[in-house]
Order: sequence, then C-alpha cells, then structure tokens
Amino acid sequence: LTTTPARAVVPHPDHAQSPTLQEDVAKHVEQKLAHHKRLRGGVFVLDAIPKSASGKILKKDLRVLAAQGGETKSKL
Repeated sequence: LTTTPARAVVPHPDHAQSPTLQEDVAKHVEQKLAHHKRLRGGVFVLDAIPKSASGKILKKDLRVLAAQGGETKSKL
C-alpha cells in the first residue's frame, strides 16, 4: 500500500482566498523540493485542520477529506 504526497492548506483569515491558491502552492513546492517529494496527491483547501479534543491532528479525517477533494468542512 502506497500513499501519494498531498497538502492540506488553511488560508490565513486576514488574506482573501485566491482562486489560484492551490496552483500557487503546487508551483512553490515544485520549485523547492526534489522530484520524488512533489505533491502528486494534490493540494486542497480547508476551513480548519480537523483536530481531536486534545489538539492532535486527525490524520484519518484528513485522508477522507483528501479523497473527497477537500470539499467537506471540518468538525471543529
């Protein structure tokens, strides 16, 4: 079982969400990282990173959101 690298992005609230945000992040990563580290899984924008009550990132929920294209809003 292999996974492809992907990136979940939460835009800063003070900045307007750019329509090209996903492309900009992908281009930045492409320029800075080696070929085998590039984001073949894509970039998706979230309102908030899903976290547990203790503040840990819920990776399982992130995987589900990535499979759905990041369109579902997080629980917290």
